[in-house]
Amino acid sequence: MINNSLKSKYLAQYLIICIFLCSISSFSQKEFTFNIRAGINLSNYVNNTFGADFKSGVGFAVGIEGEYLLNEKWSLISGLSYERKTIVSDFDVQIILPGGGGQQIVNVNDKFHYNYLSLPLMARYTLKDGKVFIFFNLGGYAGYLLNAKFNDEDQTSLYVKGDGGLAGGIGVLIPVSEKNNFIIELRDHYSLIDINESTTETQINTFSLLLGISLN
Repeated sequence: MINNSLKSKYLAQYLIICIFLCSISSFSQKEFTFNIRAGINLSNYVNNTFGADFKSGVGFAVGIEGEYLLNEKWSLISGLSYERKTIVSDFDVQIILPGGGGQQIVNVNDKFHYNYLSLPLMARYTLKDGKVFIFFNLGGYAGYLLNAKFNDEDQTSLYVKGDGGLAGGIGVLIPVSEKNNFIIELRDHYSLIDINESTTETQINTFSLLLGISLN
């Protein structure tokens, strides 16, 4: 596994690249567009070693993104979003009742909420199909944990603050006016960094359905 110092170094380099991209866009407004988007997501653990059964929970994401156009087909995507990643534990526990009362099966259903600021950086390839544009995204993302909760109990101190991994997606862009487009995208964020402060090797995979409007 990558040690914590190297993880911090990689995340810092990633943030510098994103800031540089935003700087470029300020000098080329005709080649830069931004969009506002929101949607729902499904998250679950990868390489789960917590020793329990987990299911994907429904969360949400909302944010803004910028697109820097390189040519008619290629562009760079970056932005900032707030993401709530929810994971549900769902399993049965067998309890022995006192006084020889026999056994009872109790269902345990708990929710883990992870609230992140997420910063993607991806290359986009766009194809035109009639009046609709189809695009493919591929790159990476960096994340910062704002807080983590187990049901209503704050457990932020148990998790690492930095996150990062692979990002990719596919979507369609539908023109609704001369300057505005409606966007539908399926996106996946696959973490490569262990989220827990202990030796537990567990990451989070988040699959999102995003809707947005682009402003040229």
